Amino acid sequence: MTKDVLIEFSSIQYGAGAAGTDSVGAKSVKTDMTADNAESVSSKTDVIADKTEYTVQGVYYEKSNKHYLLYDEVMEGFKEPVKNRVKFGEDALEITRSGPVNVRMLFENNKKNVANYNTPYGEVQLGINTKKVNISNSPDNILINVEYAIESGGELLSECIIMIEVKSIEN
Repeated sequence: MTKDVLIEFSSIQYGAGAAGTDSVGAKSVKTDMTADNAESVSSKTDVIADKTEYTVQGVYYEKSNKHYLLYDEVMEGFKEPVKNRVKFGEDALEITRSGPVNVRMLFENNKKNVANYNTPYGEVQLGINTKKVNISNSPDNILINVEYAIESGGELLSECIIMIEVKSIEN
């Protein structure tokens, strides 16, 4: 893997409480999933409440058997970019964001972790119940798939899938 990489993100949130829904009759979009790990989530509901896809340029490095991705993200309504660090090993993924929003989210196979999500509007404590973390690695490509549920105050907010594909940029 080269130092300079393209990072493609796709995230899907299912369920009535997922981001992108509202209480005044907004309808969610029904879609067909192609990701293999989407099957168990889509079996619970056929409705996608929120789907996000974006590609950024970033930096990749490996240190002490852990892989790291660093990239900046511009959020609508903020001048300062959000600095992101993605750290992963065999079966765990950690996403740390700092700037206008601050959070450290840890995804470990079959474990529940807590994340304090700090925004300019306040803090929210989230439970992250990870079902699966799958990471496959080749010399010029890394694929990461994470299936998890988010809860707050003991209530399920949404079931989610993150898919990250990292590709070397040829110089």
